[in-house]
Amino acid sequence: MQEITKIKLSSTREVRYIAHYTKGSGLNRVRINRRFKTKSEATSFIAEQTLKYNSNGQLFRRQLLVSDYLKYWLKLEKVNVSVATLQTYKATMSHIRLVLPRTTMCAINRQMLQNAVNILAQRYAHETLRKDVNHLRAMFRSALRMGDISKNPMEDIVIPKGSKAARSVDSKVMSADDFCKVKQLLLKYTKGNTSRNYMVMLIIVFTGMRVGEALALTIDSFNFEENTVTIKQAWKCLEKKVGETKTVNAHRTIPVPPDVLERIKKFCGSTKAASSISPDKDRLIFEDAFSNVPSPSTINSAFKTLQKRLDIEGNFSIHMIRHTIASLLIEKQADIVQVSRLLGHSSPKVTATYYLGLVPDKDLKNRQKLMNMLR
Repeated sequence: MQEITKIKLSSTREVRYIAHYTKGSGLNRVRINRRFKTKSEATSFIAEQTLKYNSNGQLFRRQLLVSDYLKYWLKLEKVNVSVATLQTYKATMSHIRLVLPRTTMCAINRQMLQNAVNILAQRYAHETLRKDVNHLRAMFRSALRMGDISKNPMEDIVIPKGSKAARSVDSKVMSADDFCKVKQLLLKYTKGNTSRNYMVMLIIVFTGMRVGEALALTIDSFNFEENTVTIKQAWKCLEKKVGETKTVNAHRTIPVPPDVLERIKKFCGSTKAASSISPDKDRLIFEDAFSNVPSPSTINSAFKTLQKRLDIEGNFSIHMIRHTIASLLIEKQADIVQVSRLLGHSSPKVTATYYLGLVPDKDLKNRQKLMNMLR
């Protein structure tokens, strides 16, 4: 039995709702009563119990708001997602509450969803909207399988371009000249300075590693004889701890210029994490005396200040260094498989999908030669 009772508190005259959930009989009976401030919370609670105890709760699930259904679908099918991924789902929930605040699963249709997506396109970047739509598509596919809806309303939903103009190729990658200026300034500045932010930028610019990978480096990550750095872990900013890398293929060894390694070695010595001190070999080299690690936003801010110092236009984030390295290498005819391994992508397909579009199209003559081979 699933039931919601409305009551009024005599002392304050406030309205409360009691959710009653009962399943089974005798020793196997499950009986739960909970009190809530709103009917929506009470309905959500009953839906959660029906999912938990495997009863046929279609009636209650169909009465859930779309955002609440997304919440409980997430609990049901996405139990092992990372904290960062969970945050993207929560962002989608807040976006749906904004544009579909009172729409239930039994009332939703394609036109409502398309209108909602159109509104979100005016507020958020295309990539954010793409994630929202992908989350909703997965949720509605699951709802269709469970029998909670008879037709998938996400079919043929179109993601509009939106009011925010798409970034041009030039704004996504730094020019080769500007990239060279950044490297030279970092080498010059870090020669006699041990600024934590600048050292993080230095290792990223000369290796193309992700910010989280750089923040999780230890002195043991470096091989000062072979001039390499090995990535086996990543810093999870939201969880404030070391965790797994983004993909299995992110485990990799990257060559590092000797002059960069000399600065890293000097920095580690100045922060008492020298390789000669055995107990500190697992200590993160970018931790301060209080075991705090710089945040990605702090690194980004420092990188944008550096760009202003060099009069570089574009306002690039530190992550765009990876885009720049990839595009410059591919433009120089580098093997895309090796570029993929250098960047730690899950496959060369990912490299091609994200970066080939950033490379200026200067290869028409080479493609003409290829076509001539078929004659």
